[in-house]
Amino acid sequence: MTIPIIDIFVWVFGLCVGSFLNVAIYRLPLGLSVSRPRWSFCPGCNHTLAWYDNLPLVSWLALRGRCRTCRSEISVQYPLVEAITGLAFVLAYRLLFVFDARVGLVIAAVPTDWPLLLAWLTLVAALIACAGMDIGSYQIDVSVTNLAVVAGIVLLALWPGSRAFVPLAMRPITAGCTAAFLAGVIMLWLTLWRHPMSDTPAESPPKSQQPGSSSLVPGVVAVLVCVGAAIWLSCSSPRTALTPELDGAAGFSFDTWIARVGWAAPVSLAVIFLLMVLAASRDRPADAELHQAIEEEAPHARRVALSELLWLLPCIVAGVLAWLVVGRTAAGGSAWANLVQYAPVAGAVYAMHGAVVG
Repeated sequence: MTIPIIDIFVWVFGLCVGSFLNVAIYRLPLGLSVSRPRWSFCPGCNHTLAWYDNLPLVSWLALRGRCRTCRSEISVQYPLVEAITGLAFVLAYRLLFVFDARVGLVIAAVPTDWPLLLAWLTLVAALIACAGMDIGSYQIDVSVTNLAVVAGIVLLALWPGSRAFVPLAMRPITAGCTAAFLAGVIMLWLTLWRHPMSDTPAESPPKSQQPGSSSLVPGVVAVLVCVGAAIWLSCSSPRTALTPELDGAAGFSFDTWIARVGWAAPVSLAVIFLLMVLAASRDRPADAELHQAIEEEAPHARRVALSELLWLLPCIVAGVLAWLVVGRTAAGGSAWANLVQYAPVAGAVYAMHGAVVG
């Protein structure tokens, strides 16, 4: 059994990114900066961690899930997020560059197709960070989603293979989504970005926001499951010479996809999903805070929802108008088709379309 060197590099890179995601998951809901203080600290005693106490997976296992200074329990969140990120990074890389499970990738090569890989890894990391914050505190920091959206637009515009998106970008629905996206950016600038709210960073994290503790054995089992799934995925290889069509128009078949990639990828996805469901099923102190907030907002919930719909109205109108102009007028359709013939424009437009759908 051999594991390619690049899989090891992607896995270790994912572990390091997962270590940073833990910082974001813990600090952002509290209004703390992810860069100050520069070094990680124990939530129990605020002691700054030494580098050897901050190694992904290794330090938590070596310390047996307890702080070296105050001996308070370290949540299994930390090694689990690191292990899941490493597994997810290997999964994204294998799907793109080994199984060719992506439209537009004929013969994938990291030197030329790195923007696509980096775009997917950024999306994976952002989704894990959002899930971690949501599970722990029912909060998601919009800076994470904004980073993923901007990275997707820029990186797909830089990707040489974006010419594969030209037929999709020429569709009227893509033009409508692009117009809605740009209108949304303008609305954000007019209503939020020019007048940011002044948040006072928390001096010390409230107990309800601190990661919950957990016993050592379930944490070790979860980490070993993630590591084992990553190794299994790295050792798997394409089973047939089939190349699945994932654009929908060619009649995508799950059986064809399984015949190509085998069961390593879907089982690895199932492992990630199951572990996150188990983490979200525990009772958390934030549950009571959420219930209280729902009760307080209930009397004026409809008014808040209506105001949000009114905020979205310019985006909806812009999208519908663009869809009509491109789809129903010859001049509009021709102008849009000429614009998206350029690969960078097609890549950026396709990413905006994905952001609006998401």
